[in-house]
Amino acid sequence: MTDQLAIVLLEYVINFGDLWVIVVLLLTLYGIFVIFPCENAVWHYLPQIRADLALGLVKTGMTQTQAAKKLGVTPAAVSQYIHKKRGMQSLKSMVYRIEIADAVKKICEGASMDELLSIVCNCCRLMQKDGKQDAELFCSKAQQ
Repeated sequence: MTDQLAIVLLEYVINFGDLWVIVVLLLTLYGIFVIFPCENAVWHYLPQIRADLALGLVKTGMTQTQAAKKLGVTPAAVSQYIHKKRGMQSLKSMVYRIEIADAVKKICEGASMDELLSIVCNCCRLMQKDGKQDAELFCSKAQQ
């Protein structure tokens, strides 16, 4: 392992405390473990998307409990999203923020589960496009 990689990994652990993510990344680097594209999205993008949606829903006047039910998470998770203890680590593009605002509006209007899944996938694709991840980690649909 290079010194630069070791420093980056150490900074990640210090900033985010996800030691297990580092272990998986190291195993992947050495070809011992394979990360599938959606696993990468679950670790890096889904917490951010949930946090942004939860925050948007609460800003509309929805309670944390109501927002949690809409997103399929616990009220405690929504509280952590709002207090930036979870999911607030990425810079967001204007296109992504517009998509989140539209998603919040659709969810408030009673979006179906299929619509919610589509919303989350669209947001994930935008984050992947904007992110600085390696191209092979991106979802194949996002590359189309």
